[in-house]
Amino acid sequence: MTSVELAKKGVHRMVIKRLVDAGVLERVARGIYKPTHQEDESQFAVWAYASVRNPSIVFCLESAAVFHGMTQGMAPYLCIAIPRDNKPNSPELTSYVGARYFRWTEQLLTVGVDTVQIDGVDVKITSPERTVVDMFRYSSLAPVTIRTNRMIDTETFHDCLMRYFERHDDPAEAMKKLRQVAKPLNLWDKMRPQLELVAMTVGRDFGH
Repeated sequence: MTSVELAKKGVHRMVIKRLVDAGVLERVARGIYKPTHQEDESQFAVWAYASVRNPSIVFCLESAAVFHGMTQGMAPYLCIAIPRDNKPNSPELTSYVGARYFRWTEQLLTVGVDTVQIDGVDVKITSPERTVVDMFRYSSLAPVTIRTNRMIDTETFHDCLMRYFERHDDPAEAMKKLRQVAKPLNLWDKMRPQLELVAMTVGRDFGH
């Protein structure tokens, strides 16, 4: 719970401090607490902390690729999308994890976005398909889409794409799912040549 939520329940700041000192509560991030007897947290626990603080955020790009097992690397920061007219609560979620924020429109915050449970908290994250689309959007391969903050190199995008297809027994069905996400965002025609390139690389028919 956040300190604000605890205060609404009548647990004021000094009481929170005493509970922490007594080992009843643990401060897991700035302004966020949990009972010390709570079960061991997952490797994505900090995502839950951030979502408690701001339920509207969406984990995306390299962070989502890590969650879905579609990349080998892990960025030194979390990739978090927020509503375009909002400001992030804090650029630093804990003493050792930072965040890079992306301001998205309402459509970008909803198309291909799933809600998963992490340590009992609802966390929004881009689906595997949407993650592939975003990795393309923020790469130098995407013409006239993202001109600032380019951060995904070609090799990383292709690795993500190939790992995505490896998750599916039916490549044509996987392609269909990608198309369903990319078309509403007007990216299908731009992405398709890259998909066909990967198809030739691995010698498989991904359909149309």
